[in-house]
Amino acid sequence: QNNIPRVEIVKRFLVKLKETLKSDTVIITCGCSPVACAGISHINRIGGDIATFSNTVKILSQFLSVRYWMNGVLFQSDPDFLVVRTKETSHENENNPFLTEFLGDNPGDMAGSRSGNEWETTGEARIWASLVGMSGGTINLGDRLLKLNSQGRNIIKETIENSSSVSSIPVDMDYNHYPEVWYRDDGNSKYLL
Repeated sequence: QNNIPRVEIVKRFLVKLKETLKSDTVIITCGCSPVACAGISHINRIGGDIATFSNTVKILSQFLSVRYWMNGVLFQSDPDFLVVRTKETSHENENNPFLTEFLGDNPGDMAGSRSGNEWETTGEARIWASLVGMSGGTINLGDRLLKLNSQGRNIIKETIENSSSVSSIPVDMDYNHYPEVWYRDDGNSKYLL
């Protein structure tokens, strides 16, 4: 029987992988425990999968609020895809076409992250875009860009223009279940979001 903890198995695998790759190869891990990949992978996802549901953003905001400090320390953070499609920002027939394609008509999960109302407004898309931009991590686009209207494309543009490699810090994390006030000092200017 194998008594090696899963985290240790993953860590050993990543160490071997890094040893066999060229030194300039970038290792990206997704859904990997930070303990297993710290100091090994260059980029690591720090939350769950994004989907355009209100509860998804709530849960991911909690991930970002407790893991913000990992960015630039353990690896570059990956908050997950920047998606901005809503009924007001996109010409998509539905917000989650890929999710329902793979999971059927009821894409819920045990954590409840794929539940709540689907995004409808530009404001809902801006909330997730703000969190991605404040993460200090990678910005990977997850929409079919030709399906976005000018509002959707503007949200992406603003997010990229206002992003930084420095993570914002959730100021109200101690007393607010879903942090609303974030602070960033990126050396050039200080922001309170």
